Amino acid sequence: MGTKEQSQLYVLSLYFLFLMIAVLTFRVEAFTNLYEWNFNKFRIEDLLFALSLVLMAICEYLRRQFERYLSGGVGDTLTVIECRGEDYENLTFLATYIIPFAGMSFDTINKVVAYVLLLVVIGVIFIKTEKYYANPTLAIFGYRLYKADLSDSNSFYSSIMVISKSELNAGSNVHYKFLSDSVCFVREINNE
Repeated sequence: MGTKEQSQLYVLSLYFLFLMIAVLTFRVEAFTNLYEWNFNKFRIEDLLFALSLVLMAICEYLRRQFERYLSGGVGDTLTVIECRGEDYENLTFLATYIIPFAGMSFDTINKVVAYVLLLVVIGVIFIKTEKYYANPTLAIFGYRLYKADLSDSNSFYSSIMVISKSELNAGSNVHYKFLSDSVCFVREINNE
């Protein structure tokens, strides 16, 4: 998985931020009497509301694309030697980077530009540090995070971050697909 796909997973992690922005910027008066729409009554919040709806649609597309990506090419198998849940990573991301946006106002273009720059910087950090897997959106859609040791007859993989919809335990046999050197998607063979 390259930088493009990791960037897409980061954008997907912002799904509920875009929902929150839509809720915060929605104005009923902006959508009443659209046939008499007046540019003078237009506010930046109206643009942000529309943009957040578009970004939510893009996130849904990226989620479905990620599901398709994971559905193919997982023919090889590994055995889970040891694993522990790491789902708190999703909550850490949500509490640290998404929730603080709830208190922000979007009343000037300067604030909006500053928020966008902040999201870009956070995204670059998450991609460069390979933390893109800490994705609250994936958690909402049933994915779990594990730190696991995996092996097959030829290789041993230590302390790999594993994304899975399956509940994993030591001894589980899984199909796998590495997303990067330290992040892997697995699907338990018994749950297919």
